Amino acid sequence: MSSFSSNANPNPVPAVEPTVWRTTFKVNGRPVTIEDIVMDNEDTAVAVARDMILPRDEIMLAARTDIEAVNQSLALSVRATSSFVNIAERLHARKLELNTQVPDLHHQIENLRNRLCDERHHRNNLERRNQELNARVDF
Repeated sequence: MSSFSSNANPNPVPAVEPTVWRTTFKVNGRPVTIEDIVMDNEDTAVAVARDMILPRDEIMLAARTDIEAVNQSLALSVRATSSFVNIAERLHARKLELNTQVPDLHHQIENLRNRLCDERHHRNNLERRNQELNARVDF
C-alpha cells in the first residue's frame, strides 16, 4: 500500500454539499464528489480505479473473446497511464517554471531594496537641505 495522506483536504467541512462527480464511483459508501482528491486519498484512488469500467463496459466486454477483452483492457490501461504521465509532465514543467521564476523574483526584490535605500538617502539629503534653507530664511 502506498502512503497517501487521507486528511490533506484544506476545507474538511464544506459549507454546502459538494457536487457529485460520478454517482457510480463510491468511496466509503458515498459517491465521489468534485472535492475528492485521487492523488491524496487512497480510498478515492481505489474507488475510481475499481469503477473505471462501468456496467455497460462490462456488457460490451462480455460479448468479446478473451483476447479482445484483454486487448481492450490493456488499451484502457495505456490511456489511463498516458493521462497520469501527462499530469506528471505538466507538474514537472510547472516546477521548472517556478525554479526559473524564483531567482528572478529574488533579483527583483534585491533591486527594489537597493532602490528603496537610494530613495531614503535622497529623501534624507533633501530634508537636510530643506532644514538648512529654512534656517537661512529665519535669520
